[in-house]
Order: sequence, then C-alpha cells, then structure tokens
Amino acid sequence: MYGTVTRGIVLLSAITLFASAALGKETKPVPKMPVQIVSDLLGPYMIDGNHQLGGTPAIAKVATPELARLVNRDDNCIHTRHEICRLDFDPIIWGQDWEIRNFTMRVENNQADQQSVFVEFYNWKWLDKIRYDFVRIESRWLLSDIQGLNADDEKESLLQILKRRP
Repeated sequence: MYGTVTRGIVLLSAITLFASAALGKETKPVPKMPVQIVSDLLGPYMIDGNHQLGGTPAIAKVATPELARLVNRDDNCIHTRHEICRLDFDPIIWGQDWEIRNFTMRVENNQADQQSVFVEFYNWKWLDKIRYDFVRIESRWLLSDIQGLNADDEKESLLQILKRRP
C-alpha cells in the first residue's frame, strides 16, 4: 500500500507542476506529510547497510527550530571534543546498528497541527517501536521529537536527551 500511495503522490505532484507550467504560474512545493518525512528518514536504512546515513543532520533538516538547534549543538560538541556528547546512538532508528525488516507505520494523534507516526520494524531479531512527533508550523510539518518505545529503551525522548548537559 505504501508504494501505491507514494506513486499517487508523485503522479499528483507531477500533474500539478505541468499544469501550472502550462498556465505560466509559479508553483510552490507541496509540503510533505509526517508519514512521508518518516519514510524519507528511514528509507536509506532499509536499503543500505553502511553506517554513514542520515543521522542527526537528516533530522535537523526536517525538525522544529528547537530540535534542530539542539541536534546541531550536539553535532558541534562531537566535532569540538572528538568524543560522544549526548547521543551515543542514531535517533532515527533509536539504535546503533541495523538490519531492518518487516517495517510498518501508522499515524495517531491526527490533529490539525499535531501528528504522531508510530513505526515498528525488526532490527536484527528484535522488534523496535519508535514514535516520531510532528507539529505543523505555518504550512510545514516539522519533527518535534522522537521516542523509543521498547521496554529497555532510554526513557527520555530525543528532545529530553539533547537538553541534558554533556
């Protein structure tokens, strides 16, 4: 189903772009929905085993100003100190290593200006559950927090972890 929805969105975007160009009108890009943003964040992890993917720079690009500032602060700390500061894991997958299989996603808390996307997948042999929270600022959906939901996960969310002193 996800592939069909994605193809439909791409087709609709292409039709809108061509129709606007034919009429001589400028088009604004259609803002991505939270499910699309999470799919974009997780996609590379499902097709590539290299460990230089996404991570915090990918989060900062789609985050609220507060989360982006905190993510960038932690990245700067790592580059300045040459050691781990606040994050010792990749918050996109809420882990360090991955081999992702059996991926599912659902939207909850579907309000006009807030949405949560719940993701479940098997990472190696363990079921992982992660919640991605979004807020709409003006017309854009922005990632406001990430939380691992497994019993043995850090009990703090990404935002809470990043607010700690290193």
